[in-house]
Amino acid sequence: MLARNYDPTLGRMNQIDPMAHVYSGISPYAYALNTPMNAIDPDGRLVIFINGQHGGDFGYTYWGYDLVTGVLAASNETRSPIFKDGSSGGWARTFIPFYSNFNPINRFNAGLREGRKEAKKIFDSLAPEETIKIITHSMGGIYGRGYLKALLEYAAKNNIDANRIQFIIDLDMFQAGSYFGRIGIENTTHLIRGGGFSNLGWLANQDAEGANNIFLEGDNSHSASSFENDLINLIEELISGGQLVYDEENDVWVFTPSDSKNNLNSDN
Repeated sequence: MLARNYDPTLGRMNQIDPMAHVYSGISPYAYALNTPMNAIDPDGRLVIFINGQHGGDFGYTYWGYDLVTGVLAASNETRSPIFKDGSSGGWARTFIPFYSNFNPINRFNAGLREGRKEAKKIFDSLAPEETIKIITHSMGGIYGRGYLKALLEYAAKNNIDANRIQFIIDLDMFQAGSYFGRIGIENTTHLIRGGGFSNLGWLANQDAEGANNIFLEGDNSHSASSFENDLINLIEELISGGQLVYDEENDVWVFTPSDSKNNLNSDN
């Protein structure tokens, strides 16, 4: 039982948040990231948001308050989200030789390291029916691939059902056509493309191999918040059900969705 007891006199929990290690700058005794009007946090669990390139914006500022709260509601999650920096430092990291976040292998390995560090605590924190949900944007997509790989490795090693990872959704993944954009769960990983970089196809206008690639015609914005309505519609479809099965011959996890139809335009 991971429940924490709230002390109304102190306005704090008497036990630390079991996911406190991923909330830098927040007291481990805080409740729902100090936003009790917006989130309920009975056991300190998570939806994971992995951002892309930034100049210092993070968390709700990067994603937009309405998108974050809309995703939590559509996911049937009333708990505080986790925010990860998928650009490994933003623009300050871009021009460092050999360690630039423009190199996809650096972002993938950063996500892999972080996922391996956190996998045990993440799975241990889940309630019996709870699942892991990951949303990435731009540079955060390939970081998210490394993070996902680490979670799958841990799940396989410890006989944990991979269905505990319900979905990973990428918004305008940067360098999606690279080798590292291919690593994921087939038909569970979704790439939603805008037209923000339509004249620079090598940036964020590529399909990701093995993903359900969904193109939003007429959308010319790259910002995460511009995908709010379509993202929430997609999550509502995924939440409706499906089955994740391991295809041993092809070494891939395959998700078979429910009978309901996706109301976005898929180019697969």
